[in-house]
Amino acid sequence: MKKYFFKIIIFTLGVILINTVIYFITDRYYFKPYENIEKINSNDTVFILADSHGGPLKQNLREFGVYNFSIGSDSYFDIYRKIVYLKKHSNIKKVIITADDHTLSIYRERLNNKDRSVHFLEISDSDILLEGRFSIFKEKYFKRYVPLFNPKTTAIVGRYFRSLFKKKKNTVLDWDTNDNKKKESVKRAKSQFRGTESSTELTECIRKTVELCKSYDIEIVTIKFPLAKDYLSEIKGRNFGADEQFRELGIKTYDFTELYINHDEYFANQDHLNDLGGELFAKELLKIVEAD
Repeated sequence: MKKYFFKIIIFTLGVILINTVIYFITDRYYFKPYENIEKINSNDTVFILADSHGGPLKQNLREFGVYNFSIGSDSYFDIYRKIVYLKKHSNIKKVIITADDHTLSIYRERLNNKDRSVHFLEISDSDILLEGRFSIFKEKYFKRYVPLFNPKTTAIVGRYFRSLFKKKKNTVLDWDTNDNKKKESVKRAKSQFRGTESSTELTECIRKTVELCKSYDIEIVTIKFPLAKDYLSEIKGRNFGADEQFRELGIKTYDFTELYINHDEYFANQDHLNDLGGELFAKELLKIVEAD
């Protein structure tokens, strides 16, 4: 009997040790980078909310009171949560939200930041959220501090260990110098536009987001980010309809997909701007901010 309990203790300690190691890896390389945002202040009244397509904008419009709150893989679920957070921590007046062709895809529904954006919530927020208190608690604490039960853990830890042995490339080729534009465009299109059905969950998130902003007296404008010529040709007008959903709810969409169609030098890849493109596009968005 003593041997049996001894084995249980050793097993339990082993699990705790493994969980602790994984916690420090996921906390440092997955959660903290998402949470360490530039400080929001009362001068920030306009917020850009998008996924990785908004990243190249950086904080180029900060001096005009525009804060870029875009983070890779954010879905409409994450954007909704951020608006709840911003209402309490900023002087929010307007949001510029992505309405790209892929943002209502099952791809975006599955690849999201639910386990990270919950950082911006409090349990007491459940009355105005899309989920209950238990769901918030589970994501905010259980998945964070017991990563063994987080489905994403394997991928996160795998990336971490691969990065230890993978040599970093010193140079990044922009899209205009890429010799595999067609191949990479096909690959990207297959991942983002797999299937034909739009996400019911994210469609509902759009409706709830518009309702939330109206209740907070926050103006909404939506945009579609610029895309490279080869990628536009590959997706051939495929669209899961986020812009249409917003339009039906009375929200205007500015379509910039073809803005730089003849300027591959502004792109880092088929659907993301590089630093130069992000700087130029920020100036286009400033026109929207100043016009409205």
